[in-house]
Parts: sequence; C-alpha cells; structure tokens
Amino acid sequence: MHAHVASTSPTHPLLAAIAVLAILAASLTLGGCTVGGQARAVGVATGNDLTARFPVAVYRELDDSGADVYLTDLTREQLDPALPLESIRGHVVHLRMFVRPKPGRTAISDDGTNATMRWAVFAGNGGSLESGLYEGAGFLLPGFVIGGGALTGEVKGASLNLSARTPRFRDRIGPITASVEFLAVEDPAAVRAIESRLRAALLSTRPINAINE
Repeated sequence: MHAHVASTSPTHPLLAAIAVLAILAASLTLGGCTVGGQARAVGVATGNDLTARFPVAVYRELDDSGADVYLTDLTREQLDPALPLESIRGHVVHLRMFVRPKPGRTAISDDGTNATMRWAVFAGNGGSLESGLYEGAGFLLPGFVIGGGALTGEVKGASLNLSARTPRFRDRIGPITASVEFLAVEDPAAVRAIESRLRAALLSTRPINAINE
C-alpha cells in the first residue's frame, strides 16, 4: 500500500501530523505487515459490492478497553483544511471499540457487538462534494495490546445502513454487510486531523429520515 506524499511543506499543525503519517504508511512494516487496511461491503439486497484499500490507518486509546480507529485513502492534500472540500474523493472508515474482548470472559462471535462503525464515501468532482455516510455496528476482534504503539484488528459481518447523504449522492448498494481488517499505528494527532476533516465534509449531508419526509 502506498500513500502519496507531496513535496510541499505543511503549514498547518494537524497537516504536519498527516504528512508524517503518510510517510509511515508508505514504508512502515510491523512484523512483516504494512501499516494500512482494507474494507469490503456487500449489499444485502442488491448484491453490489464496494471495496477500498487504506494506506492510512491510525488509532487513539479511549480508556483501558476502548479505541478509535480511522482508516482512509484520502491524500495528504485532501486532508488539508485549507483546501476546498470539493476536492475530496475517497473513503473514511471510523471504528469505535467500546469493549475490548477478554479471553475467557467475552464471547467471541461475528454476531456480537463491541464496536460502532461509520463508512463515509466521498465523490468530489471539483464542482460539488457528494457524500454518503453508512453507520452501524459489529464485532471488532483486536490483536496487539492497545497502547503498545500498534493495533491490529478485524471486523466481520458488520451491519450498516445509509444514515445521511447529500442530495445528489446515489446509493447503489443499499443496506450492507461490511468486513474490515487493519494494522494501525497510535497517533492521536493524526486521528484529530482526520476527525476534523470528516466532520467538515459531512456538514452538507442530511439524515435520510429528513430527506424522505
């Protein structure tokens, strides 16, 4: 997995964190595995599928049991808060694990739930930003110990539905079942940068219920 790193110097403190992260994502390996992730969604009714690979994978601890994980294929330039949102085209997946499974204490099941999941799809064309947000939950099985500087994990069979979109975003997949796997590095500053850009990009969306009224 490769991340595009521009030659210009970042001028924003959060962008500086993303610049460092992009270099890490392009070259860092842990135990022979490259930092990054991938996700696949399959439409429950349509059978249509969506696959994305993420060169950027970061997380931050929430407490002894929880973590926020962000995966994205947005470039460093697209994450720059100084640039127009209309330039964004790609994906951001946010996993929030609120309970860490404990051997012998937590039932391990793909049907269980210990994490929420958001999958934002952006289709910027230079003139407008069309966005769709799929939300739901699933079971995140983590690997490396949280706080050790790296975290692996996988999600199988998470159930997601389109919860918000811009007026011209076309949902071609419907309710989905999603799977995710990742190797993320601990980087709270990069998490804040991605969070900030995601929040700004979703401001133009409206809840599905409001659109259908």
